[in-house]
Amino acid sequence: MNVMGIDAGSGQPLRAPDLAGLAAAIVANGKPKATQAMGVPAGMPPNRLEKTGWAVVWGEDVSPDIKAALAPLLAVRREEAGKLFKELTWSPADSARSWLKLQFAGDTVDPRKVPYYTLLVGSPQSIPFERQCELAATGYAVGRLDFGSDVAAYARYAEGVRAAAAARPSPRKIGFWATRHDAATIASHDAFALHLAYGEKDATEPWQKPAGALHGFVPDVRLNGDAKKTELLGLLRQAPALWVTASHGIGVAPTDGDPKQLQGALLTQDWPGMGVPVADQLLAGADLGSGQNLLGSIGLLMACFGAGTPGADNFPWASQEERAKSSAYYAGSPFVAALPQRMLSLESGPALGLVAHVDRA
Repeated sequence: MNVMGIDAGSGQPLRAPDLAGLAAAIVANGKPKATQAMGVPAGMPPNRLEKTGWAVVWGEDVSPDIKAALAPLLAVRREEAGKLFKELTWSPADSARSWLKLQFAGDTVDPRKVPYYTLLVGSPQSIPFERQCELAATGYAVGRLDFGSDVAAYARYAEGVRAAAAARPSPRKIGFWATRHDAATIASHDAFALHLAYGEKDATEPWQKPAGALHGFVPDVRLNGDAKKTELLGLLRQAPALWVTASHGIGVAPTDGDPKQLQGALLTQDWPGMGVPVADQLLAGADLGSGQNLLGSIGLLMACFGAGTPGADNFPWASQEERAKSSAYYAGSPFVAALPQRMLSLESGPALGLVAHVDRA
């Protein structure tokens, strides 16, 4: 097994964890509750915030200036959600369960207590990634904004949401970009991206057709040899309503660069499959200039560390030696990746949202 990552200093695949240990840990956690569902609760319309609710949850490291910068976003959501708009706070000591109890909320989503759509604002030090995951597993749609102390970045995102809500809907285009280098990316290319882009060969049933076509999306497909850096930048310049990438993400040890700027950068098809990746073979946050416009778009980045990095490696390992080698990518302090931060704070038009992996894929 290869995980979806390449080491920035060697060009070698990131080490895979102990699969037997990982399977044992999953089994030990037991089966999920029969009522657990990842999606809008039954009978709740997903696109009506006055029914689902919307909440902002402030971390303790969020300054008054950041709250003021996000005022345009809150104004839009307050108007849409009405009585089910909420402003809440989080303490780092809280687990998801204890925090829900403080809101008088139980195991079932009740938007009168905690809205279904919940935006966490703050660093993973103030609201840990693990708590975000726990809250999502409970049944809430959970997002996060973290631009550090960059007040202007928060303001750009808020203005982007307001502008997108007031503008015409984005063209119904869906972009696919996927590399094909090795066993891991061959699998993600052939069984994931290729399947989503083109559907089943000789499809006879509606569900066998391309996913986007079922909802009226026009595809823009850039796979395998076309999955170069210039092609990805070209795809993003079109700001499709939805875009999907599948590739290796870069793991960066402190001796090989700045993890906070490069970890999770996307490895493009320009990389020949061996050797140390260079800047022209990566898409990093710094590659997106002030003229880039992703207004109204939503992206899915399938890559190691694509959304961020936890403070420590939580995967099981077969030996302490392997764990020590893996620990180079974990600095003890969790952080959000620079690429999604940049995409969500572009001067000419930030993306509405991104879905990506925290830790290895």
